[in-house]
Amino acid sequence: MKKIILLVALTSLSFIIKAQTCFGVHTGLNYSTFSEIKELTDNSPYLCGLHLGVFMNYRINNIIDFQPEINYAQKGYKWSIDYTTFPNDISKKIRINFKYNFIEIPALFKFFIGQNFNISIGPQLDLCLNRKIAVKEGEEVVNEGQNGKGYYPGYHRISLSLTGGIGYDFKNGIMLSARYSNGLTSIDKDNMSSRTSRNFLFAIGYKIFKLPSKK
Repeated sequence: MKKIILLVALTSLSFIIKAQTCFGVHTGLNYSTFSEIKELTDNSPYLCGLHLGVFMNYRINNIIDFQPEINYAQKGYKWSIDYTTFPNDISKKIRINFKYNFIEIPALFKFFIGQNFNISIGPQLDLCLNRKIAVKEGEEVVNEGQNGKGYYPGYHRISLSLTGGIGYDFKNGIMLSARYSNGLTSIDKDNMSSRTSRNFLFAIGYKIFKLPSKK
């Protein structure tokens, strides 16, 4: 059995090396929220965050590339509520920011239309490193938490998403992409909720070096 596994691994490695394999980096901005939040907040539920990572890209044939990645991503959502104090009738606003730090591992298939434009799709494994919660009343931070203590539910460390998008790969190695990922499994440990992530990504990447192909 071990010999079979080793043979499969060596065959796969040989296939990758023979293909046009390259490695690179990319960075961009996430614009994210969670499902069910839009109906609960008085303002936009979207939160901006950093995205950066590394990728390996190898060509399967003339129109299909396979591109696995390892990325760091800041995602989350905003929740704001307007209320009036009693008996003074003073209007106030409470804003709660839920910020999650993720390691994302997408496995994308890129389908090219022509030489440069492409459409990508694939599954993604999301590993949550931590979560920070900031509660503001006006501009004053009145409470901060990290691990979902007290009122806030805990969160799952591992979740799954489906991601897809469009991109344009220039001949000089620069890559532009816009993606949308939709969570398939819930993140919050709340039996009354099934919140999943929703994320827009706008990124720029660069192919640093290419392995020499063997024919």
